[in-house]
Amino acid sequence: MFFAEEKPLTAENLLAKKICKQCVVVEDCLTYALHYKVIGIWGGTTMNERDRLRKKLNIIAKPITNERHIA
Repeated sequence: MFFAEEKPLTAENLLAKKICKQCVVVEDCLTYALHYKVIGIWGGTTMNERDRLRKKLNIIAKPITNERHIA
């Protein structure tokens, strides 16, 4: 349910957001999601909501990669 299609908001999305409101790590989750390009519901927000927050807060999200850089 946390990775259901976002447009339009589905019952699954709304349930996920409701669960997030009760979670003890919702603020940490949102902070992570604002700083990294993650998909789905994170910290009680959708991808579009996070995009608006990033713009308002002047945050540029970093991509998540599985690549390891060897020095």
